[in-house]
Amino acid sequence: KPMESWLQMPCGMTLKSEGFASSLYDPKRILPLGRYCQERGLEYADLGLPVPLATFCEYGLAFQRRFVPTLEQHMVRGLKNGAEHFTLELDNGEKLDVRRVVVAVGISYFAHMPSVLSGLPAALVSHSSAHADVGRFRGRDVTVLGAGASGYVLKRSAPAELVRAVRTVAAGGTYI
Repeated sequence: KPMESWLQMPCGMTLKSEGFASSLYDPKRILPLGRYCQERGLEYADLGLPVPLATFCEYGLAFQRRFVPTLEQHMVRGLKNGAEHFTLELDNGEKLDVRRVVVAVGISYFAHMPSVLSGLPAALVSHSSAHADVGRFRGRDVTVLGAGASGYVLKRSAPAELVRAVRTVAAGGTYI
């Protein structure tokens, strides 16, 4: 489904990428993100202004409506590789024979919970992909662990330690 992974991300987030790098591809550059925002009176800058997640999601859906207005939204339930073609089975029971398959599942299907945490109660541990609204954590002490993190420090740490952690990671090191 268009923008499904993006629409499940926490409300109020912004993209990591700059505006100039957040446009969806169309060879004629008919609808870059900057033009979309300008036409709607939304704040936009190629550099230095974070792109709100909500704006990017609205842009993605507008892009889909403009370039693929008759998109059929079905989930693939089965895929078989034949000698001459692939056979797709859709959630409505329809079967299609195709020569090529492009898999674009988004990131939602790759959530991973380390085994050391899997035995903890669901009330105490969850994956970030399960929270579109993080408001329930407001005012609570929450620890976020990431597989790609280069450092870990508590936000209530002394300012000097926070500075040390940022400088260590910025220099290519690890800080825990």
